[in-house]
Amino acid sequence: MISTQTRFVLGCILLGLGVLCGLAVPFLGLLHITHNKAAIVSFLMLSHHGLTFLSIAVMGQTNFERLTEPVHRAAAKAGEKIKPAGNVSRKRYRLGIIMLVTPLVVVTAMHLINEFHFTHETRVAISLVMQTMFLASFFVLGGDFWDKARALFVWDARAVFPEDEQKKRA
Repeated sequence: MISTQTRFVLGCILLGLGVLCGLAVPFLGLLHITHNKAAIVSFLMLSHHGLTFLSIAVMGQTNFERLTEPVHRAAAKAGEKIKPAGNVSRKRYRLGIIMLVTPLVVVTAMHLINEFHFTHETRVAISLVMQTMFLASFFVLGGDFWDKARALFVWDARAVFPEDEQKKRA
């Protein structure tokens, strides 16, 4: 029988190899491979996922939890530090809504405009800026908006409008 520590080490090695396969994919563009680039990318991505799942199977649940526990703790601490404000001003809310909608409009319009107007590099730069703006909008909108967005995915969630609350009190 293989010891728990040996299984942990073997699992970490397999996980490291899997991560390296996944990290190698973006660097294939730097190499001057003329053919079969798609096959190499496919192999690396399948290896990445396969080795990751295999590492979890080799490690076992307790070792995998031992490996991921520090990450979960750090993410919880970071989440507490970056938690957005609850109530935001009307001006900040409007700015956040503009930041939320603008990337959707710009990226959609960019794809509708003739391809000759933008180079590939320009499209990538615009997309990165718009994605950053979209993510930043959730922090500008604040914690109450996060709850509203979360409510979209909860089947029995109900919207409560200030006017409805005033009518109930009257």
